[in-house]
Amino acid sequence: MEVFVRNLHDQSTEKQVKQYFRPILADLNIYVFHCKKPRSKGFAIITIRDPLAGQKFLDLHGQSAPGHEGFRNVKKKLYRQNKPVNCHRSHSAPDEFILRSLEREESERSIADRRRRADPVRAKAPRFFEKDASAELDLARALGRLGLLQARSNRDAPKRRRATAIDAQHQAIVASCLCYSFRVDPGDIQALQALKRLPGLPEIVSWHIAFVDKNDFANQMTKLNAALSAENYTCFAFEVKFQLQRLALNAYLPPSKVLRLMQAMERTFANADTLMLAAALRRFSNQIPFAGPGTEASDLSWSSLLELLVDNYHHLIREKDYSKDIAQVYDHMASIHKVMVTPAGVYLSGPEPEVKNRVLRQYSAFSSHFLQVTFSDEDGEPVRFDRTSSLDVIYHERFTKVLSGNISIAGRPYEFLGFSHSSLRSQTCWFMAPFTWNGELRYARAVIRDLGDFRAIRSPAKCAARIGQAFSQAFSSVNLPKEAFCLLPEVERSDTLGIRRVFSDGVGTCSKAVLEKIWAAYAQSRTWKPTVCQIRYAGQFPDSLMLQIEP
Repeated sequence: MEVFVRNLHDQSTEKQVKQYFRPILADLNIYVFHCKKPRSKGFAIITIRDPLAGQKFLDLHGQSAPGHEGFRNVKKKLYRQNKPVNCHRSHSAPDEFILRSLEREESERSIADRRRRADPVRAKAPRFFEKDASAELDLARALGRLGLLQARSNRDAPKRRRATAIDAQHQAIVASCLCYSFRVDPGDIQALQALKRLPGLPEIVSWHIAFVDKNDFANQMTKLNAALSAENYTCFAFEVKFQLQRLALNAYLPPSKVLRLMQAMERTFANADTLMLAAALRRFSNQIPFAGPGTEASDLSWSSLLELLVDNYHHLIREKDYSKDIAQVYDHMASIHKVMVTPAGVYLSGPEPEVKNRVLRQYSAFSSHFLQVTFSDEDGEPVRFDRTSSLDVIYHERFTKVLSGNISIAGRPYEFLGFSHSSLRSQTCWFMAPFTWNGELRYARAVIRDLGDFRAIRSPAKCAARIGQAFSQAFSSVNLPKEAFCLLPEVERSDTLGIRRVFSDGVGTCSKAVLEKIWAAYAQSRTWKPTVCQIRYAGQFPDSLMLQIEP
């Protein structure tokens, strides 16, 4: 059955709509469904495999008549972002392939539920809030109570503040702490009733588990970082160390087990291919057994994990001639490691193929020294405004500290480099680690200095926009000597008052030889031969230029 949902916010994403309906459908025992939300549209289509379950949802939340009158008769009204959500049965039949996909997903989910009925571990770190004590001491509110200033409405002030951890001790392990214990006093009936009504609360299942942790988790991570930064493991390249640190930071394995695995890998993979070993570690992370009550301890022993890693490595070696990295095939692509910074922690991913920009083309041999860093919430979505919570700690302390400091990965300190206009919208920027290039140490300030002379620009926003042009992705570039360029005189005329006015249109001219080089650099020019091109030249000009063939 297809359910047509109206009156959604145009900017809502498909993931946000699916997250909104997930607990609502779960209350009706509907755990598998398909959600389609077109971009910049105010509607969505939800597909439910079982028609009876879909009808049960419509009986509770659906409206039989359109408009306000139909919404008034809905048994249990739905609201999202203070807007009523209208649900009714779609006039179209559900897609057959979507129904088959949902059927298979339900089958796989039932098998997984039989293996482990309760999952005490979260897939991501939770969000933490604390009461905003500063709101009670607000000077404007205090003066308003004395009658010296008009008091503000309490509804406008945030009642809580977003925090990065529970306390300072928890801060050191919050990114990898995915299992929490809650203690409720049996005599506190109100707390138990509130816990029962908590939305999204999973089924409570009892497990008798004995767990003893002899080592402090924070000390384990410190030892692992020291081992990755030391010179003892010189047989491992940075690409391998990145994947090893990813196992610990992303909570695939405890740091102590990763350190033990490193020691065994040093003997097993002494002469291994670096890229193949890094790829094997990346595939290995998705094959690690879930550390739940139904998993045997022997499956997570370092010897079993090493055996699984060795099998992955040999399997990739056999596939080496058939599977190649895209970045190795195309010159305009580069393999870039990525980092996601959230309020709780730092998570690693990649490398992923990315289209090169001007900086990556110039330092193509040092692509591993560049990071693509994204600042987001724990679920991967941007940190969005919340009128009920203050985000000052997240923006002005957590994210600002990362931007003004560095991110250390396998002993390499990565510092902020820059961003493009498009990446700024997605809250993504570039970091880089120092390296030696042509006998000189290259660091972030030196790379920016070589992009052009920006000293005459006094506006920080304008300067950032000019520098950001160097980080715009481009499929190719054409090298021309400086002698091939010359500045044309401005077209000036005097108005009726005798004031000189500039009438230049910003369009330059070029020879056919230059156009032929551009045609050769771009594959799409094999059939089309454009005579007008938009270019950027070495950061010398504030904006992109237009070139047309010399008539």
